[in-house]
Amino acid sequence: MASHPQRTVLYGAPTSPYVLRVRLALQEAGATYDPVYFDLDEKPSWFVEAVNPITGKVPALIYGGAADAPPEKPSADSVLLYESLVILEFIADLFPDAGLLPADPVQRAKARLFMSIVGEKIPSDNDLWITNEEDGSRLLQTLETLQGMLPDEGFVVGEWSIADAAFVPSLLFVNVFVKGGVGYWVKMKHGEKVKAELESSPRFARLRRYVDDWKKRPSLKAVWDEDIVIQKWLKRFAKNL
Repeated sequence: MASHPQRTVLYGAPTSPYVLRVRLALQEAGATYDPVYFDLDEKPSWFVEAVNPITGKVPALIYGGAADAPPEKPSADSVLLYESLVILEFIADLFPDAGLLPADPVQRAKARLFMSIVGEKIPSDNDLWITNEEDGSRLLQTLETLQGMLPDEGFVVGEWSIADAAFVPSLLFVNVFVKGGVGYWVKMKHGEKVKAELESSPRFARLRRYVDDWKKRPSLKAVWDEDIVIQKWLKRFAKNL
């Protein structure tokens, strides 16, 4: 794998879609990094106190600083980054030869626009659906909009880019909620609407091909374990289902 002179530490959990974004980008870059994973339902106090006191969220990435600093006590001269989309841009800049963003400025702008829409719309729409505050129509409309921005074949801007790392975790996790029956939506009659649309409707045929293309990539095979994610999220919702 490609290395970089500065130590890189990634904090989070394999069951987070936002951490998955960063793991995919690091994998595509061939980067060497130290993963520090923990249960997000039992987040260690040292993480909020010493690593990311600003938001307390994952992923967080520490770059640089003393190579022998323990993960729970990053050195004062290291750099803290958080928010997955910001970290994706950082990785693309850190490994320019990996081609994580297109060289063409128009294509780069298209990739960033796509990432912006993904970041703004999917988390809120998905949360409304899985918590049963909305029947999934908003999520399906957002996915249809993003699907319409895809080319007929290939990835977001044709060749793979960090825009794809930003997007596919959302699709994989929606599929997890559908396949695993994860979320409060399973109790409601309209709960099958999203499941039927995404799994078999012609409306989302292009999106299904996009996910199939993704599943062929070594980076996804290396970091994605659907069964573990399903079990974790079933456990999270179990108390209220």
